[in-house]
Amino acid sequence: MRKIIAILLTAVLLVLALCACGGRTAEPVSTDGESYEILDTGAGEESSGDAGQSGEKKSEKKDDKKTDGENSEKPKESAATASSSAPAASSKPASNEKSTAPAGVVDGVKYSKVDLGMSYDEVKNIMGSAGDQISSSDINGYSMATYQWLNADETGTCAVAFKNGKVCTKMQMNVARTDPVATKAKFGKVQNGMTYKEVKEIFGAEGVVTYMDADEDFGYEYVEYMWNGPDDSFAQVVFDNGKVSLSSENGLS
Repeated sequence: MRKIIAILLTAVLLVLALCACGGRTAEPVSTDGESYEILDTGAGEESSGDAGQSGEKKSEKKDDKKTDGENSEKPKESAATASSSAPAASSKPASNEKSTAPAGVVDGVKYSKVDLGMSYDEVKNIMGSAGDQISSSDINGYSMATYQWLNADETGTCAVAFKNGKVCTKMQMNVARTDPVATKAKFGKVQNGMTYKEVKEIFGAEGVVTYMDADEDFGYEYVEYMWNGPDDSFAQVVFDNGKVSLSSENGLS
């Protein structure tokens, strides 16, 4: 429990800097000598595969938007353009599934209902409690606040960051997962530039959002989805303004 809180707190403080700076993503941090990435699957392992480490790639990808890096600089899009090109399915559930978790306890259903742009009161109503405020600050004229909710056995957690009272970032660890639909063969069909709908059809199921970040001022939406395989294997796919930009897998066969 203490370890989870310590890890999350460190990660969330980096997320606050991300939101305030218009989308710079925190690189993996180290806590108690262990490496940790914001995008976690519950297996306690870092994702690996053809695309390399997820945390490293995310930092490189988002830095490329503002610097002349290895890739060509991506033209700045308006918020309206980013919204129209976002993944076909948002983080909201496709059905009217109801949560069975007690008030104040997060589960996959509650987490999936939290969406970008929501107010704190809306998120509080979804979770059934005020949550634990683990950080707050005013940075460059932006009011920032981050709240945390734990799952029933306190092995999983989600954090939601608010910028000027609206959700700008959400992430989860060990809260939600998919059925074991991911395989090595399916993962091999995922290509950069694909839409969420195309990738969803490859895996045959909706993915689970493990990290979501957007900023209207900079006109982008960045979403990391996960599809689980047997045991603790998984595939991770990153969508940058609605198109696959990065992908990785761990343990798929």
